[in-house]
Amino acid sequence: MKILITGSTGMLGTALINQLTSLNYDVKLTSRRKPELTRHFEWVYSDLLTGDGLEEAVKDVEIVIHAATSPLKKSRLIDVSGLERILTKLEHIKHFIYPSIVGI
Repeated sequence: MKILITGSTGMLGTALINQLTSLNYDVKLTSRRKPELTRHFEWVYSDLLTGDGLEEAVKDVEIVIHAATSPLKKSRLIDVSGLERILTKLEHIKHFIYPSIVGI
């Protein structure tokens, strides 16, 4: 199964990359900036604010771990509208994992 991690340059995304590196999963990363340590993972540009790149990001994946968030700026646009944008592209997804950042 191929896993997509949104927000791959954030704190949670980076932690997920580090955890998944030692496992044998097929992982695709997406964010506005390319993560420094992509290792052997594929990276695709996407922007939840505009919707650019979302089609390509979710293509050929079965699991999405949605780690993209913007708690300090444009949070309503990213955390609510951006979530709505990506959800419209996920009809083929088997699992959508949306970790809570409450209390971190």
